[in-house]
Amino acid sequence: MSTKITEIMNNVLALSEKERAIVAERVISSLDSEYDKDSEIEWQKEIQKRITQIDEEKVSCLPWEVALKQIGST
Repeated sequence: MSTKITEIMNNVLALSEKERAIVAERVISSLDSEYDKDSEIEWQKEIQKRITQIDEEKVSCLPWEVALKQIGST
């Protein structure tokens, strides 16, 4: 790794988890050269559907650690 990349990585890793997530999202988005409006609209619909299911208690959520254990046991 170059010195510049090492410096950037050290700075990013010193950020809070929320700030690192923002940086990661922006870096990943910058790699996507084509914007698929239809796909984005469908994702937003799916996200809203899932939020509604949670709010209406039609589904329940698991902590990530529990879900990971369940995935690992299959």
